[in-house]
Amino acid sequence: MKNLTLKIARIVDFSDADFVLMKKYVSEERKKRIERFYFEEDKQMGILSEVMVRSACHFQGLLKKESSGMPYVKHKNGSKSFCSISHSDGIVFIAYSDDYAIGVDIQSTLPSVILTEEFFTKKEIRMVINCEVSSHALWAMKESVSKLFGLGLKLDFKEIHFERKSNNTYLTTINNKKIYTLCKKFLNGNLEYYLSVSFFNEMHILPIKKVKCLSELL
Repeated sequence: MKNLTLKIARIVDFSDADFVLMKKYVSEERKKRIERFYFEEDKQMGILSEVMVRSACHFQGLLKKESSGMPYVKHKNGSKSFCSISHSDGIVFIAYSDDYAIGVDIQSTLPSVILTEEFFTKKEIRMVINCEVSSHALWAMKESVSKLFGLGLKLDFKEIHFERKSNNTYLTTINNKKIYTLCKKFLNGNLEYYLSVSFFNEMHILPIKKVKCLSELL
């Protein structure tokens, strides 16, 4: 898809000096929010996620939030672009597009996801039991769909039920809108994660860029 940026990065690949420098590219509004985080890792993920998004638009816009909490990029000319952010265990996954609404999620395979009918349909539970799909993959996909709508956990996860289109591609329909979701594994050492990306447009590949050093951002 044109004008789509997907990036993933680990905070361990950046030094304390890197984060001091990156913090200069974080808005004052978000700096105040980040400083309220208790754990240093959460602060670093907050800094890294904003710089990754702003780097995707060549630092021509600021990261903002709608009243719903949905992030977006506001450009100097007043126009808006789409973005989505997720992080888990020191890994940050972002998406940016001038043209497409997008939702992303990263989900660690630890701890386990409890298969409750509060969030999963009976069909999905059977799919997991029959090893047709991982419960972590399903949760990541539901999260990315909810982020596509800007609703987070406010969206009833049982309304999000997937039909497999291919090995990694799933389709769901909400409010008469077709949503395509791609989900794939990401390995970080011995740990496994699932990356999920949801669009209103059909897609076939995930062009994910791994960011390994500061020079790839600034």
